[in-house]
Amino acid sequence: MQKLYKKSLLEGVALEPKLEELLAEGFTEIDGCYFLNSMLKKNTNVERDVFPDCTGFECFINSFYINDYVTRDVLEQGVLFLDEVISNWIKYSRRDLRCILIFADDLKLKMHVEREGENWLCEDLEVYDEPILCASSAGYQVDSTVRR
Repeated sequence: MQKLYKKSLLEGVALEPKLEELLAEGFTEIDGCYFLNSMLKKNTNVERDVFPDCTGFECFINSFYINDYVTRDVLEQGVLFLDEVISNWIKYSRRDLRCILIFADDLKLKMHVEREGENWLCEDLEVYDEPILCASSAGYQVDSTVRR
């Protein structure tokens, strides 16, 4: 089903170069927390100890608006970026990564490593006013034929 959905939504849409650049620098681990290098460079004025856990710190650093990088096909670009993040993550680490797309006035992406006892979202996504899409690298099927 995931494959059919992505194909119908993303057919003929390629990831914008500005979003590709965010992934080009890869990931970094610092004190058990994982970051996209491109995001870490932008948010360097905050320290880990102001957050209750690594998940909160990662979601603060690994957070941006897709709309800041693209002007059209924002939802499609968000889903493509999420897919690329997970594809790259699977090559980087065996840990499970959760990517979150939040649909409000703009489309926001956040990501964190999945840890026992640490959650950024409630289990029941229905409590949120905004539509939210969560994807985990655990069992994720990357389909490279959809992207281009």
